[in-house]
Amino acid sequence: MIYRYLPYRLTLDSPVVISTLGGDPNSSGCLPYIPGSVMRGAIAGRLGDPFKGEIPQQEFRDLILGGKVRWLNAYPAHGKRRALPVPLSLRKSKNPVGDDGKTLDLAAYAKDGQWPEEQVVSIGSAFLNLGASRLSLVRPRMMMRLHHRRDRAKGRAWKDKKGQTHGVMFTFESLAEGQEFIGMVQVRGASDEECNELAKRIREQIGEIVLIGRSKKAGYGGNARIVWLDEQEKEATGTGFKGMRFLSDSVPKGSFFRLLFVSDAVFRDPCTGQVDPGVLDRTIAACFQNQVEVKATFVRTGLAGGFNRKWRLEVPQVRTVAAGSVVLLKAEDDIPKDLVDRIAHEGVGERKAEGFGRVVLLDNPVKVLHIGEAEEEHGSKPPKPEGNSPELVAFIEQRILDERLSERITDTAHDVASSAQGIPSNSLLGRLRTPLRKAPEAGLEDLRAWLSSDNENERLKKPAMEQLEKCKVRANGSSKNLENLKEWLVHVLEEEDLIGRFNAEALIQKYHIVSEESARRHLVDKSAELKARFIDAVLSALALKNRLQEVASNE
Repeated sequence: MIYRYLPYRLTLDSPVVISTLGGDPNSSGCLPYIPGSVMRGAIAGRLGDPFKGEIPQQEFRDLILGGKVRWLNAYPAHGKRRALPVPLSLRKSKNPVGDDGKTLDLAAYAKDGQWPEEQVVSIGSAFLNLGASRLSLVRPRMMMRLHHRRDRAKGRAWKDKKGQTHGVMFTFESLAEGQEFIGMVQVRGASDEECNELAKRIREQIGEIVLIGRSKKAGYGGNARIVWLDEQEKEATGTGFKGMRFLSDSVPKGSFFRLLFVSDAVFRDPCTGQVDPGVLDRTIAACFQNQVEVKATFVRTGLAGGFNRKWRLEVPQVRTVAAGSVVLLKAEDDIPKDLVDRIAHEGVGERKAEGFGRVVLLDNPVKVLHIGEAEEEHGSKPPKPEGNSPELVAFIEQRILDERLSERITDTAHDVASSAQGIPSNSLLGRLRTPLRKAPEAGLEDLRAWLSSDNENERLKKPAMEQLEKCKVRANGSSKNLENLKEWLVHVLEEEDLIGRFNAEALIQKYHIVSEESARRHLVDKSAELKARFIDAVLSALALKNRLQEVASNE
């Protein structure tokens, strides 16, 4: 069997909505990439219904149903390179010192079971320019728009006595226009002539412009321009460097290597006939003819669905092994190059024609990598609208940011309280919360005087201070460094970068409507209020922990 890969570059001239499954019924989340099934559906729409005589059925079978053509996902472009999903085994320090870009690969630690001592967190939703000489994270630009349907007579949304809604407000998250993505089409054939003929037919049928995603009549739809690139013999190319190289040769006995899922995969249990990601280990071992031992897995599951245009019905949803999942393997025998290549070409699992089950093989992992953020933009930024935004839009932006940040404040406060030891009495905690009922600036100033004033008459009395100093809480998210509650409160009162404490930059990038600058300015202007709310939330959580401990002791 001969394999050819036809890469193409998509440039979005309008936003693209590719909805994720689940979520709020009045909102639509968006995938950060363009699935192969979307491009497959686009060309199927171009071909039309073969049963109505519009095209020969053989054409539809060859390009869509026959299995000779597989439509792989289109991921963000980083220069001329197609970025791939970040391996789930990669972690970054929760409390980094400086900005050195140090990244830990837990797959390397899993080989000997010696795990990192520092606290680590996930890198998050991003892509990686695997195969490049310098690793960089690539993050697609997302945007969100508010839409509303209102009652024309009343000019607003309302509910009648039966609870029926007349009008609604909803949000669409989308891939921003101006970005570039690189996708691929895998062509399989018995000869070079057959592959070349299929490639020619694909280019002719898909054309130069394709509309993708939903809500095309509402200003979305991608309106993507396609430029075909030079053919490749493999899906993933590049030399890379130690710890992130693609395997292209045989694997000696006793060597460690990794299998990285670069798309979602669907597995079916041969015993029950049910779709089940739990058979991942057995399936991978069988693919390597049981010549490998699965040492560790770093797996996240997802959902895959779809819509059958012929039947006009939704495709049943199935649980998948998500892209980015990593399987650490140890060769129990010499694995020949032919087997390595066959697995990389064929993939694993089901629904391969839609781009599912794509994998790449990586070399022996190393514990420490250095990964930076992409310096160059993948695609030009969309033009900003002229003039000032309406006050209502700015107000909606502020409300959304306030709600999302409130959730972060609550979560962070409970995290702090969960580490507390020797909590003060609830009467003292309630007294500390009293000044926070005032205007934020005045309340914080009173609390600052109680804790650190030079005037002894303004400070809390010695018994109250002793209670605060005996209480130990987690400092800056570290489980090792504890400080007393008085010092912690003083640090928060003097802290200027609250946005950094709550990782609000991510909220600003995701939920801004007018601009990132306006969203950031709103949070900076409310820093005093946020600080007061945070302190109050921590004190409230400590009081609740006190009450729960009392109830437990009485029982």
